[in-house]
Amino acid sequence: MGVVMGVPTLREVFDEKYYADLAGGILESFGRLFKYDLHLYICPCLDETGKGLTTVENFTTAPHLRHLCEYLYDNGYINGLTGINTDLSASSRTKCCARSAPATATGINWCRNRSRA
Repeated sequence: MGVVMGVPTLREVFDEKYYADLAGGILESFGRLFKYDLHLYICPCLDETGKGLTTVENFTTAPHLRHLCEYLYDNGYINGLTGINTDLSASSRTKCCARSAPATATGINWCRNRSRA
């Protein structure tokens, strides 16, 4: 099964405050989430300046979660989308997930600008 989400939602997924009630924290939650071969497909969004894109290639997370990001990436649980329409009109600049035509999963450089093995 796959879930498509934007970079801001991915940022929320990696926010540990949501897992404070679990004994195993974020690791327990991610173990449950990805147990049945779930995959996340991440749509890029405009960065804070509104001129560039934030993608899985330049997305950052807390340093202590970097290895978790790498594990999920290396094992294909988190993938970027390609074929994204980056020619957004001014009225849609606040929307993160641009229309893709066609969107496909691709190898990404996750966390440390390295390619998938």
